[in-house]
Amino acid sequence: MKNEVTKIIEKLKNHLTDCNNIIKKNENIKNGITKLKNDNENNIRKVVSYISTINKNKKETDLLLNESFKNLEINFNENESNINYKEYNFNSYNFFNSNILKENDKTLLISWLPNKPSKINLLFDTVREWDNASTFHDKCDGKCPTLVVIKSNTGYIFGGYVTSAWIPNNTNIKAQNSFIFSLNQRQKYYASSQSNSIINGGTRNNNTDNIMLKIGCCDIQIRHNCMSNNQNKTNCDKFSVPSTNILNGGNANFIVSNLEVFEINY
Repeated sequence: MKNEVTKIIEKLKNHLTDCNNIIKKNENIKNGITKLKNDNENNIRKVVSYISTINKNKKETDLLLNESFKNLEINFNENESNINYKEYNFNSYNFFNSNILKENDKTLLISWLPNKPSKINLLFDTVREWDNASTFHDKCDGKCPTLVVIKSNTGYIFGGYVTSAWIPNNTNIKAQNSFIFSLNQRQKYYASSQSNSIINGGTRNNNTDNIMLKIGCCDIQIRHNCMSNNQNKTNCDKFSVPSTNILNGGNANFIVSNLEVFEINY
């Protein structure tokens, strides 16, 4: 009988030991859960703080962007590399209607103009209208100064600022202080001499061989039906450029993807 009691007592001790071990495990689990809860609460606080900071920064960024686009003027120094921002009102500029120009292209072109323009009007667009000579002259004759922007089928964007009015008489006309430009090169180029600063409005005739407009001699030459005619040229010889065909990436002939003409008002 004594042996049986002893055995029962030993079993009870073992069960008690097991219970104590389970209690310790539960305490450890409880402590782990409490720590995890505290960590999660801290992480949630951090996330909420991060979101608040992001929203605050976004509001500040939006305000800065709105102010920048509302009042922005870019003046380049002599090397045209350092940008200074001054008051500029873009609301009166129809550059925003351009299918060719990006925002940084617009600001760069405006910075190249001799004076601050009061208004810029889109006169002619080969994508929205016809790419023939008569339509060009209907829209652009007598307007000056004008800005011609061309995108070629090879993706190059170039053009010229013209200080004389377009006239359909197929005669070279002096256009002093005009310049041509390459937006891919981010450069403008003046004529090698004022006598070389010329334009030619071609004629109104709608035939394949007719020249619609020229800046320089053949520096920029656009023909009737320019969006299907591969006889458009950039063969620079009157304007001081690093290489003859730099405007169109080394290619003389090209097809026009789009051509836009803007009237500049000062």
